[in-house]
Amino acid sequence: MTDFLENYRKIIDAAFSWGVNNVPFKVKDRIPSFDNEDHKRKFISACHRGYEKAQSSIVNVIIENSNNTSISNDLKIHRELTLRKIIDALAFVLMRLEIYVARRLCYHDKPPQINFSVLKNTLNYVDKLNRESRQTFALIADLTTFIHVTDVIRIDFRKFRSERVSFIELKTGKVNDMLLLQLDNYKPTLESLELIKSDPLIDKKYLPQAERMLRQKIRLEQIHHVLKTDEGMDIKGYPVKLSKETSQIVTYDELIDELCDEAMKNGGASGTVQNCLHVGVGYSDDSQKAQDNALMGVKYSIYQIKKEILYDFDEIKSELLKFISPNELYKTFDILKANLITIPCRPFTLWGIKPHHLLNLVAQKLIILVAFDITSFIWLGRSNGFDVGLSSRKEATKFAQEVGSKHVPRWGGRGIRVATDKGNMIIGSGTITRFLCSLEAPLQFLHFYRTFI
Repeated sequence: MTDFLENYRKIIDAAFSWGVNNVPFKVKDRIPSFDNEDHKRKFISACHRGYEKAQSSIVNVIIENSNNTSISNDLKIHRELTLRKIIDALAFVLMRLEIYVARRLCYHDKPPQINFSVLKNTLNYVDKLNRESRQTFALIADLTTFIHVTDVIRIDFRKFRSERVSFIELKTGKVNDMLLLQLDNYKPTLESLELIKSDPLIDKKYLPQAERMLRQKIRLEQIHHVLKTDEGMDIKGYPVKLSKETSQIVTYDELIDELCDEAMKNGGASGTVQNCLHVGVGYSDDSQKAQDNALMGVKYSIYQIKKEILYDFDEIKSELLKFISPNELYKTFDILKANLITIPCRPFTLWGIKPHHLLNLVAQKLIILVAFDITSFIWLGRSNGFDVGLSSRKEATKFAQEVGSKHVPRWGGRGIRVATDKGNMIIGSGTITRFLCSLEAPLQFLHFYRTFI
């Protein structure tokens, strides 16, 4: 673990500090540095050099990790995902991603496995692209957990004050070359999927492969359209129309960082976010002891809330207990583990906590648990003027049929219902994971549901 953590620290430094360490921010004659084209280009070049070093190191460490017979499979998966979350962070930074944009790039519901047989070849290809100009950077999409629509993403800053993102598919072999040439004759539309079935130049035995390749082109076109116009068709077939209004997202990174500081001094710490997220942080060289300390922190936070006088709290709890069991009132999550397997979300490597806290999380010496308190969440909503409560089982089942059962968190078979301008809505798992994995405060989402949906 010591060797792995040292590699991880070096990769983190290369990914996030190479640019500023080699081309420091500066202000000359009160002119912001990036108003100077030469300074901006040098800074971007240094950043891209760091990204390249980090990406190459991650490929090597992931391959070594997969071949390591001295550690458990669970630990291999943990290490691989913590490394891939660094690449996720680079993708977020390079493309200036928000969660709603990242969702356009996902097709699977969990991080796909890496094909190690092609990973080295892909690395050689992107390294060749990166040598063309330090004003560009090519990122291996397969190393991310959430970009499922292409093989390589390339950002190009060669034009001053402008950047261009391109998606690159790597197809090799004579059959792929032939099919790509033939598919150039078709527009990337669903109608083309029917047209190619009668194309005399595509051999019937290659038709399934041609359909897969065309579907990929269609997905990429859908993504470009949504990102450009804020409306269109989602990659999974759902219509998309994004609000033109923007809001500042409120996070609780600072609280987590403070609790990590306290836990490293005292072994444990606790806190609460808007009364409904109960946070416990534990620290110990023994991961099980750290887990126990974190759980104690969660329980203490819940105890403290019970001591406070919250208007209508007991009434809401009694209302809920008519439909759900007492053990459903609190659902507790290890937020690092949740972050590693959740896509898309803000990668934990972009949480606003100190670098040594990140390393201790990876080493599992720091454990952060968060309990979602449904009673306090409903109280939070109602005390701020929102009509919030449990849906009926029928409403929850209907919504689950529309979006998939796993995307609808339920309590006693019921979802959390929010009255909006366009009728009742049920909160999906994507919203809950933003509370837990992206460290976003809950109350603002009730405003989003009521105003924008």
